[in-house]
Amino acid sequence: MENEGGLCDGKEVDQFHQPSGGNEVAIANEDGLSCGSELKKVDKVKIKQESDLLFGGDASEGALWDIFRRQDVHKLQEYLKKHFREFRHVHCCPLKQVIHPIHDQTFYLTMEHKRKLKEEYGIEPWTFIQKVGDAVFIPAGCPHQVRNLKSCIKVAMDFVSPENVGECFRLTEEFRTLPINHRSTEDKLEVKKMIIYAMKDVIGKLEAARSG
Repeated sequence: MENEGGLCDGKEVDQFHQPSGGNEVAIANEDGLSCGSELKKVDKVKIKQESDLLFGGDASEGALWDIFRRQDVHKLQEYLKKHFREFRHVHCCPLKQVIHPIHDQTFYLTMEHKRKLKEEYGIEPWTFIQKVGDAVFIPAGCPHQVRNLKSCIKVAMDFVSPENVGECFRLTEEFRTLPINHRSTEDKLEVKKMIIYAMKDVIGKLEAARSG
């Protein structure tokens, strides 16, 4: 969500990001969904309050998700660039700069920011709770954010579906424009290599069927 399905790099969990090129699935185990980092008590209280306001809450809740539509990415980026000074990152430090508002993975939209985003740009995410045993599928190119509601373990996997190959290529090219030391420059999915091997496999099977 790399931290392909969540926000796991040992820092704060309040980050916002986009899949690294493919579709993604994140599965909750008996303890929920993990991000690999812990929240301060005050953060947990705020998150639980936000969760309770939306869903009421129960013991099986593992993570709070917000997933945006692919076609809303441009407006979302505009909002983050406009309001980036209102956000805080690790140790509550203000953001000094924004290279790419999504790929930087330094934002987390609170309920207040989601309200302002809808008022100013007319867009909003799909917001839901992932419970024990739930799997979340994230289409390629859909920005998303996730916060743990309790201590949990994350299981995530990236994959490429034929329907989203074009979007995967677009994201790969977008990553190439980032600074060389940026966290998202690495091509973790290797879409081009994947397609070559897929075509090689298809050709091999066709030739085998023809000769048989």
